[in-house]
Amino acid sequence: MKIEHSPMDEENKEGTKRKTLAVDEETYDLLQRICLHNRRSKIDTLRIMIENEYDYTFRVRDGDMH
Repeated sequence: MKIEHSPMDEENKEGTKRKTLAVDEETYDLLQRICLHNRRSKIDTLRIMIENEYDYTFRVRDGDMH
């Protein structure tokens, strides 16, 4: 497994600030398989998954299930 060392807060080329996130190796491997299957980067895959979970969580909480 390749490990890259980077500062805790990092800005990418577009100037968007990023935070470091650590996961266990099994979770990382699962994410890698999802990314390869969907042909997306890890950050794009995580962004989509988090946005979907956020929408679901707060739609259910606020009673907006349709």
